[in-house]
Amino acid sequence: MKENKLIASVVVFKELLDNNKDIYDIIGEFLKASILEEKKWNFTSTELKNILEKVFDFKLPEAVIKSTLKNRLVKTNFVSLDNGTYTVNNVNEQIDSEFEKKYLEKRSLYKKTEKEFIDFIEEKRETTLSKPEKNKIRDNINHYLLGNGINEPYTQDISEYIIQNKGNKEFTDRLNIVKEGVVLYTGVRYTADLNELGTWNKPLTIFIGTELLFNFLGYDGDIYKEIFMDFLKLVREINQASTSKGQSKKIQLKYFNETEKDIHSLFHVASLIIENKTSLDPSRTAMKEIVNGCQSKSDIIVKRNKFFIDLKTSGIQLEEDKDYYSNPDFNVEGTNVIDAILLQSKTTNKRFDEEYCKDNIKLFTKINVLRKGISDRGFENCKYILLTGNGYIHYLANSPSIKVNPKDIPFATNLDFITDKFWFTLKKGFGKSEDTPKSFDVITKAQMVLSSQMNNTVQEKYTALNEKFKNGEITKEEAISLTYDLRESTLKPEEITEVNLKNSLSFINDYSIENHLKERELLNQKVIEGQQAKKELRRRDLLDRTKINKPIKLKLKLVKWLIYLILIIIVISVYFAGYKVIGYFKTPGDSPLSIIGFVIGIIVLFPFWKYTRKLNLVINKKIKSEFKKRITSA
Repeated sequence: MKENKLIASVVVFKELLDNNKDIYDIIGEFLKASILEEKKWNFTSTELKNILEKVFDFKLPEAVIKSTLKNRLVKTNFVSLDNGTYTVNNVNEQIDSEFEKKYLEKRSLYKKTEKEFIDFIEEKRETTLSKPEKNKIRDNINHYLLGNGINEPYTQDISEYIIQNKGNKEFTDRLNIVKEGVVLYTGVRYTADLNELGTWNKPLTIFIGTELLFNFLGYDGDIYKEIFMDFLKLVREINQASTSKGQSKKIQLKYFNETEKDIHSLFHVASLIIENKTSLDPSRTAMKEIVNGCQSKSDIIVKRNKFFIDLKTSGIQLEEDKDYYSNPDFNVEGTNVIDAILLQSKTTNKRFDEEYCKDNIKLFTKINVLRKGISDRGFENCKYILLTGNGYIHYLANSPSIKVNPKDIPFATNLDFITDKFWFTLKKGFGKSEDTPKSFDVITKAQMVLSSQMNNTVQEKYTALNEKFKNGEITKEEAISLTYDLRESTLKPEEITEVNLKNSLSFINDYSIENHLKERELLNQKVIEGQQAKKELRRRDLLDRTKINKPIKLKLKLVKWLIYLILIIIVISVYFAGYKVIGYFKTPGDSPLSIIGFVIGIIVLFPFWKYTRKLNLVINKKIKSEFKKRITSA
C-alpha cells in the first residue's frame, strides 16, 4: 500500500533524528536510496522530487531537495552538477545496508500492525472479510495514523482496538512514533529553509475561539485542557526567547468580542438552567461543568467572572473593537459567498444555517482586514489567524468561495496544526524526547474519537427526544427520564477506558429512545411485580410463623400459669405458717391486728413477686429459644 510506504518512511525519518543525525544527512539518505532504487543516473532536481515521491511517498519542497543535493550529495561526490543536471558518479554504488534494513523492517512491522487490526475486526464481527474490505481497513488505519481517518467506516473499530491495547507499551510506542514522524515530515515539507529551525521569528496574533477557551479552563475535561496547555507552553517558550533578547513577544493570544458574547450567552443559559427556565442539553459537557455545584444565579455569575479573570491572568486578552469595514476590498462577506456555500453544503450533505454561517464569516473578514488581504506568504508570515476547535468553521475557512487561492493560508486553523508547527519549528522532535504533546498520543486520539461519537449520539437523541415531547409522543415523566439517561451517558475523553469501553460502544451503536422506554416500562413492571411478591412473602411468612408459634405459645402459657399457681400456693402457705408460728409466740397484749401488721412488714421486707418476675423472664427466653430452634429446623 502507498500509505504503508509513507508510514515506514516517516518512522525511519524519526528514528534517524532520534540518533542525532543531521536533518540534511537524513534527507540525503532518502535521496540516494531513491536514485539507486530507480537506477536514475541523470536527473534534474524536479525529476528527483518525483522519484522521491514514487519510492518513499515523500513530497518535499524542491528548495529543500536542491539544498540537500548541493550541501550533501555534491560535496560527498555522490553526484556532480552540470548545467542544472545531476549525474551519479559511481553507478555501482549500493543503497546503505543499514538504511535499507531499517526501512524494510518498518514496512514489515506496519504490515503486521495492519493485520492485527484486520484480525480484530474479523473476530469482532465473526466473519471473514473480502479482499476489498481488508484494503478499506488498511486505508482507514493508515489515514488514522497519518493524522486523518476520524470519520471513516472503521474508525470506531480502530479506536476500540487501540484502547483495548492501552497497556501494551510496544504496541502504543509503535503507533506513537508514526505521529511524531508525520509531524517532522510535514514540517520539512512546508519549510523552504531548514536552517531557520530552532526559533520562531515572525510576529503572530492568534484569536482563540470559544470552545478552546473552555478547553483551556478545564470545562471539557483534563485531556482537552492538557492539549491546550501543551500549545500554551510552546507559546510561552517562543515569547520567553524573544523577550530574553530584548524583543517584544512574538505570539499574542486574543479573542474577539463575538467570542466574549458567546461566553456570556453560555453562562446566561446556565443561569436559566439553574432557575429551571430551560433544560440542560446533555451533550454539552462544558455546560454541565458550568452548572455543576451552582445553586443560584449568583453562583453562575461568580464562575463567569472567574472565567474572564483566568483568561486575563494567562495573557489571553480581549481584542479592542475597530472599524473592519472601512476598506471593502477586504470584506469576505456577501450574498454570493452565502449562496456558494449553500450550494456546496447541498452537494456535500453538510448542514447549513445561514445566520450561523454569516456570523463566522464576519470573523474571517476581521482576519482578512488585519492581514490586509495578504494570505499567500506561508503560515509563518500570515500574521493573524483564528484558532478554533469548531469543525464547521474549518469547513467554511477552506471553502473555495472563502479561500479563493489554494495557496492561501486559511483564516482559521486547529490546535493540532499550530501545536505541530511550533513543536517542529522549535526542533522539539530532533532527538529523543519524553516531553511530547498530549495530542501525539494515539490513546488520547482514540479516546477523543469515541468521546466525540458518544456526545454526537447524545446530541442526536436529545434533539429527537425534544421533537417527540413537542409532538406529544412521550410524557413529561418519560422525557425527564430520557434526559437524565442521556446526561449520564456523556463521557469526557479521559473517562473512556478498557473497563467501560463495551458499554460506550453499545450506547453509540444501539441506543434508541424506543428501547429505553420499553426497558423503563419493563423495569416498572418488574418493580410492581417485586412489590406484590414481597407482600405475598410477608403474608405467607406470617401464616407460617403463626402455625409454628401457636402450639408453642399455648403449651408455654399452660406451663407459666401452672408455675404461677404453684407460687401463689407456696406464698399463701408460707404466710399462713408464719402467722401460726407468730401466734404461738404471741403475748396476751398482742392483738390479731398487730400480728397481721407484722406479717405484712415481713412481706414488704421479702418481696416474693420479684422472684416471680425473674422466673417470667427465664420462661420468655425459653420460649424464644424454642421458637428459633423450630424455625431453623423447618
